[in-house]
Amino acid sequence: MFAGVPGFGPAGRWAEPAELSGAALPPASPVASYLTGAVLSVDGGWTAR
Repeated sequence: MFAGVPGFGPAGRWAEPAELSGAALPPASPVASYLTGAVLSVDGGWTAR
């Protein structure tokens, strides 16, 4: 499926499903009640290159 994607990002590998869900769950919890309008990039450092 991703054979045409040139290389990996800085993490050097594709993410595991648990790593992606870990980023989505904290903003949905009561602990993050003051978090509004944030953009959370879960891309293995791709946007930081």
